[in-house]
Amino acid sequence: MAATRIQEVGAPYAGVYMYAVRGGSLELEASAGHPRDITSVPVGQAVKSDLVVMIRLHEQILGEIAIDSDIPDAFGEAEESAVREVADALAVLL
Repeated sequence: MAATRIQEVGAPYAGVYMYAVRGGSLELEASAGHPRDITSVPVGQAVKSDLVVMIRLHEQILGEIAIDSDIPDAFGEAEESAVREVADALAVLL
C-alpha cells in the first residue's frame, strides 16, 4: 500500500520498490509503477535508482525504498524528506 500511495503522486515517481533485509540480501517485497527485474540484491551492493531511502529502526537497517523516475535529476531534498517520513513510519510497523 505504501509503494502504491507514493507512486500515485505521479511524476517524478515512475516506479517505487520496497526491499526487506533477508539474511545477506535485500528482497523485493512491494512495488508500484514500472516493473523491475531486480528482486534480490546483496546487502551493500549499489541498487540502480534515482532515490534510495533506508528503512531503519534505530541503527538497524530493515529494508529500503527505491524510487525511479523517467525525469532526469527529478528528486531533491523535498522528495527525499517526504520518502524518509514514509520509511520512518514503516520502520515502526516492521
